[in-house]
Amino acid sequence: MAGTLKFWSRLPFKTGYGVETMTLLAFALDRLNLVPGTPDLEHLVQVYVGQMDHRHAPLTSTLHKRGLDQMAGTVFCTLMEILEEAGLFRWQTPLAAAPRLIIPVPDGESGEPLTWMEAPLADVTLPPLLSCPEVRARLAPGGA
Repeated sequence: MAGTLKFWSRLPFKTGYGVETMTLLAFALDRLNLVPGTPDLEHLVQVYVGQMDHRHAPLTSTLHKRGLDQMAGTVFCTLMEILEEAGLFRWQTPLAAAPRLIIPVPDGESGEPLTWMEAPLADVTLPPLLSCPEVRARLAPGGA
C-alpha cells in the first residue's frame, strides 16, 4: 500500500489481518476528511497482481500456525467494529468480551478426534500518528 504522509498520519492502524479492511473503510466512510482533487486522493488505485496463492498460511489453523480461517474471522470482526463505530451497525446484544473464534483442529492424520482451539479475533487498533505530540509538531508547518 502507498499513500501520502497526510493520509498515513491520520489513519488508525490495525496490528493484524484487519489492516486492509480498516484502510479501505477509512476511504469509504470518509473518516480522514480527505479532499478530492488533492494529492491525498489523486492516486488511489487498485492493482491486479495475478493469481494469489496463500502458501504462507494453511486454509485451516493448527495449534502451531494461524490459518486463513483466523484471517477471515479477523477481517469480519474489523468490518463489524468499524461499521458499529460509524453508527451503521449495532449488535442486538452488546458483546461482553472480545470476540473469539473456536476452530476444530485434528489431533493427527490417524483420524483421531478433534480438539478445539480458541483464537482471538480482535486486533489491536493503534491511534493515528497525529495523536502523538512529537509527530504532530514535526508535521506542522515550520516544524523541525
